[in-house]
Amino acid sequence: MTGVFLLLLGGVSLLAQPRQLSESGLLLIGEMGCLNCHPGGPELHSRSGPVLTGASAHYDDRHVPSFAKLTGAGRQAIGQLLASSPFTAMRPMPAGDAGRGQRLFGQVGCAACHDNTFRVRNYAPGRLAAFLIDPLSARPSGRMPRIPLTEQEAADIAAHLSDGAEPQMPPPSRTGAKLFVSTGCANCHQLENIAAELKAPRLSGSSRGCMAPQPPGNVPDFRLTRQQRESIQAAIREVQAGDPFDPGRALRLRLQSLGCLRCHARDGQGGPDTSHSESFTALEDTDLGDEGRLPPPLTAIGYKLTPEALRAALRGETHVHPKMAVRMPDYGEAVAADLARRFTALDLPRDFQAVERTGRNIFGRQLAGINGLGCINCHHLRGRKSLGIGASDLALAPRRLRVEWFRDFLMNPSRFHPTTRMPSFWPNGKAVAKNVLRGDSARQIDSIWVYLLEIDQTRLPDGMEEKGAFELKPAGTPIILRAFIKNAGTHAIAVGFPEGVHAAFDAYEVRWALAWRGRFLDAEGVWEDRFNPPLSPLGTDVIALNFPRPFGGETADDRFGGYRLDAGGVPAFLYESAGAKISDRLAPGGKGFVRTVEIRGLTAPRSFQAAAGNRIVKDGETYVVDGRLRIRLSGSAVIRQAPGGMELMVELPAGDSTIREEMEW
Repeated sequence: MTGVFLLLLGGVSLLAQPRQLSESGLLLIGEMGCLNCHPGGPELHSRSGPVLTGASAHYDDRHVPSFAKLTGAGRQAIGQLLASSPFTAMRPMPAGDAGRGQRLFGQVGCAACHDNTFRVRNYAPGRLAAFLIDPLSARPSGRMPRIPLTEQEAADIAAHLSDGAEPQMPPPSRTGAKLFVSTGCANCHQLENIAAELKAPRLSGSSRGCMAPQPPGNVPDFRLTRQQRESIQAAIREVQAGDPFDPGRALRLRLQSLGCLRCHARDGQGGPDTSHSESFTALEDTDLGDEGRLPPPLTAIGYKLTPEALRAALRGETHVHPKMAVRMPDYGEAVAADLARRFTALDLPRDFQAVERTGRNIFGRQLAGINGLGCINCHHLRGRKSLGIGASDLALAPRRLRVEWFRDFLMNPSRFHPTTRMPSFWPNGKAVAKNVLRGDSARQIDSIWVYLLEIDQTRLPDGMEEKGAFELKPAGTPIILRAFIKNAGTHAIAVGFPEGVHAAFDAYEVRWALAWRGRFLDAEGVWEDRFNPPLSPLGTDVIALNFPRPFGGETADDRFGGYRLDAGGVPAFLYESAGAKISDRLAPGGKGFVRTVEIRGLTAPRSFQAAAGNRIVKDGETYVVDGRLRIRLSGSAVIRQAPGGMELMVELPAGDSTIREEMEW
């Protein structure tokens, strides 16, 4: 027991200054669960013991604490009580490999708290692996957090840790229930429906009870050393004297009790010590040095991360450094919420003010590229590998970080991470890149932030793009792109089909304007700037459809209403004309397209214009427009002269109608 408590102190000397001595005592008070029995303690988390329901899966009578009055028969009675609590069924676990488990033990974070000689005994087959997958179900206070492991990894680590001995369970019995309550076991441990009844006196600095060198028979004997008793007494005296238990100190002790400072540093304290620093490794060489293998510091973490991101990090749900071998454990929802609250309350600046958004995407892209500040020389971006060392993906930043911290960090990275390789491109607040936004530091940083916010809708920086990266290639389902398109207008909507035929709809003129074959479009101009020249089709056989408005010059009240996608992603464009509601759909068919026009609610007979051109002739069952476009209609049509050319007209009655056109060119 003594060795465990010394480990929890994280290297703090018990023979140090009075304040350090009392802090050691405060840690022991929390770790021993003193406040589970004694009222009137300090504002410090008092840890509960493991859940003992189902303890027969790993019964060991050494776990029963020492009481002078607890005879061998009493210990056996409590052991029989534990053995009578059957463990729940579980699915079979894979066979473990001790060699792989030893390597994982040193990689994923176990070695931060346990040394290489640590071993576990008396677990039923598969139970230790099951415990490693979900330790919080048995130890909800977070003393043993959940490290993300697969079933195979858990089985491998269990094979490394287990000595192979199975629990030797005494015959089941309920006779130990009274002792379980009277000795105070129920105050710390959950065991089925047994309620705690023991009420101990308020904490005091006396040398009686649990604090006596030889505790009496009615209290547990924790086998405390003299220094440990003195540290607890110093802590109690400090609390009784009314010394302020400031939030910063409380958080630091909480982090120490949870073992956080064995991996992370905060405000210059903590971090891996020399005894286990080398167990932190990178899964591959990223040329990041210690930043690629050691967990990041917790300095100002409540200012750095949004509350949602902070909670997710404490639950082990984020993986910002995928090449770092150690894995962030899950401390459970209660611990995560408590730490997130404390971090935010302490770290958010008193004069905190939201950053005014003054940046622009285009300048952020310029700064991130190789012709700007070269962010992509070190950082991945949107899943693309960096040009050099493998630092974190910048696209994750707006999902996790506060924009205010982002600005402060870029101004002075070493303020938050003293050993970081991250340089400052704004030393003393002055921009290195004077040619962007006239060297306005705040606007430059905000432009990078805006660019990262919109990274899924914009192009990659210079130096990371591949040739032809913006060519849209329909596959599986159609691609729809709004853009300025030559000969289709400023309100064009292009539809690219996997079948290799494509078309553009003019939403202003409410008509199909273009069709072509082969390659679709290059979207670089759309993502670069709104003031680029109109796009042109990349393919061949481009044809101007010259479809007029549905009812020609007879009405000027045509109104576009968007489009609706079917199950296959094919759009039907919706608009109104002459008081009727129209659905206009093109889809690949035959050697070209099949157009389906559904007209609903026409108030009077009208002439629908199916096509227009300089010359239209009938050839059997098809109509040929300007010698290239051939149209087959589902009903009869009439060719008539029109100003400047010819029209192909379909007479419609009032009410509802459907027109089907097959076209090829």
